[in-house]
Amino acid sequence: MKFAERTLKTIEAIEIDSEGDSLFHNFSPLSKVIATFIFLIAMLMLHTLYALFALLLLLSFYSAVFEKRVFRVWLFIPLFTGMIALPAIFLVPGETVYKLWLLNITDSGIKAALFLILRATISVTAVALLTRTTRWEDVISSLNKLKVPWIFTLMLLLTFRYIFFFVRIVRKTLLSIKSRAIGREKSVSTWKLYAPLVGNLFIKSYGMQEKVYLSMISRGFNGKSFYAKEMKTDKWFIALTIVQVFLLFIMDGDVQWLLQYLTM
Repeated sequence: MKFAERTLKTIEAIEIDSEGDSLFHNFSPLSKVIATFIFLIAMLMLHTLYALFALLLLLSFYSAVFEKRVFRVWLFIPLFTGMIALPAIFLVPGETVYKLWLLNITDSGIKAALFLILRATISVTAVALLTRTTRWEDVISSLNKLKVPWIFTLMLLLTFRYIFFFVRIVRKTLLSIKSRAIGREKSVSTWKLYAPLVGNLFIKSYGMQEKVYLSMISRGFNGKSFYAKEMKTDKWFIALTIVQVFLLFIMDGDVQWLLQYLTM
């Protein structure tokens, strides 16, 4: 049960992690959302490992200077993305660089795995840097400002709020179970409590959805996301981001294609 309590505390801390007073925190939310989109689009267009690694170094620099907690998400990347990328080093055809029993490790497979890991790391780092330095409501408002479909922003807003509401229900349930326990908890008996607990949470969440919907209707909800906020745009920060991405394209060797595309 201690593991569950630590996990719940970590999730609850996300709600207040966006508070800070660094330069990156003080950038306008709209500018940070636009910069994140630019970095993600650049990540998809770059096709050399050097350019992708340089983009990762750039985001790592921002994280190290303004928000070091972003590096915590790197702990999960080898666990998930590494497991997905591992078969590629054996399955992608190419020149064999090492033979492991009956399996051949190819150069093309290693390159494909590195591409996947780098792109996943860049995506997670960029999004984590945005969410760690920006309030979620401001992110939603910025997406509305950028004319993102309202159904998408509404789902994001409700999902984010529902997660923390659900976490509070879990904490109260665990507290009620713990208050009725006598003596030291045993691992086996503790794990036996989780099966009925999970079932009870599903029943509560199913019954709660109707109450949440009725409460939204009573407060004037008409099926569209109406959360909006006036905000400025730090044009110099967006210009700096574009210059940095342009330099990455020069490193990638695609600057000529990019210039031809822009002059069309």
